[in-house]
Formats: sequence, C-alpha cells, structure tokens
Amino acid sequence: MDEEKLNSNQDNEQLAQDKQPVGEISPKKDFGFGSYKWWLIAVLVIVILIIILLVFSFYKNEQAVDLDSGLSGEFQGYLGLELLQDEIKTGDKFGVEVVLGTGGYNVAAASAYLKYDPNILMTDRIDSSCSVMSIGVEESMDEGIIKITRGEPGDEDCEDNDDGYNGDNGCLARVYFTAKQAGEFMVEFDRGKSTSVLDNGKGTKMKMAFKDIDYKVE
Repeated sequence: MDEEKLNSNQDNEQLAQDKQPVGEISPKKDFGFGSYKWWLIAVLVIVILIIILLVFSFYKNEQAVDLDSGLSGEFQGYLGLELLQDEIKTGDKFGVEVVLGTGGYNVAAASAYLKYDPNILMTDRIDSSCSVMSIGVEESMDEGIIKITRGEPGDEDCEDNDDGYNGDNGCLARVYFTAKQAGEFMVEFDRGKSTSVLDNGKGTKMKMAFKDIDYKVE
C-alpha cells in the first residue's frame, strides 16, 4: 500500500513538471543599455557638428586675418628667371633676368631672393637699370644667395593703372654670373621670401607662382 502511495506521489510530481511550458525563459533584466547606446550616438553627433562648425569658423577667421596681415591667396603674382644667352661654357659670363608679373593688379614692391650653387657659379653684379621699379630697397650678393627688393610709389589702390607697377613681363633686375666650372646648376627662388606687395596700403603679399632655371655648363 505504501509503495502504491509513493508511486502515486511521484506520478503527480512528474505531471506537474510536464505542465510547465517548455523553453520558457524568464524575462531579461533591462539595464538601460539600449537607451544608453542611443544617447551616446546623439552625443557623438553633436560633438562632430561642433567640431565642424569650429573648423569652418577658424578657416574663415584665418582668411580674414591673412588679407590684412599680407598672406592673401586672392591675388596671383609671378616671378620668373630667364637666361640671357643660349650657351654657357666654363669661364663664361652670363646674365639672368628676374621677370615680374602682377596678374593685372598694381604692386608697390617686389622681392626676389635667389639661391644658387657657389661651387659652380660666382656672382659678378646686379644690374637694375632695366627695372620697372624705380626705387632700390635692397641689393646684396652673398655666397649662394642674392637679395633684390625694389619699389614703386603708389596710391593705395591696387586696381587703378596710374601708379605702382602693373604688367606681366617686367624686368625687376638682372644678375650676372661667371661659370666657375663644368656641371649642372640651378638658380631658384627662395619661396618663403620672394614676393610682391600690392599697392593697397595694407602690405598684402600676393600668392606667387615661380619659374626657376637649370642649366649645364660645358
């Protein structure tokens, strides 16, 4: 009898277990990760937008400051070098012309700083008699570098045509060299110091294009 009662209890327990839903999983606790994720994305988007606005504002401020401080990219000028003879041999004297272009605007001053190899070339003299600018500010010849700065009176209006210099192929000066020995050489502008200054009363430097020369002494 007791054995039958024990078996009956076990059957009832088994039946109760079978009635439980199969695969039922207790609901997961929500720790707020989903909302935190969207909040983090929103913050990142806001930060990126702020950075973009700051960069844009900084760029515009730089442009405004540059115009007054002489670092404008709006006005395009030109400085080039032209050999005055076709053939150069060891011991020859030859000239190089510094050519100035102003892009249609008046300039009040121009500077040409030239670099060369003193092992191959020797500077003889600077001739400014051809210059389109009447005022000599700086002329010097050191070993390996030549400095030329000239000016022309203006009226602080870079768009008129009655003063300063306005032209495309003006002679700033000529430099004469002696070829000391055979070999290839280059005469080039110092990009950081060679420039033209607009006749606008602000000392605005033009954005410059340059043309160097290279040649081989026979």
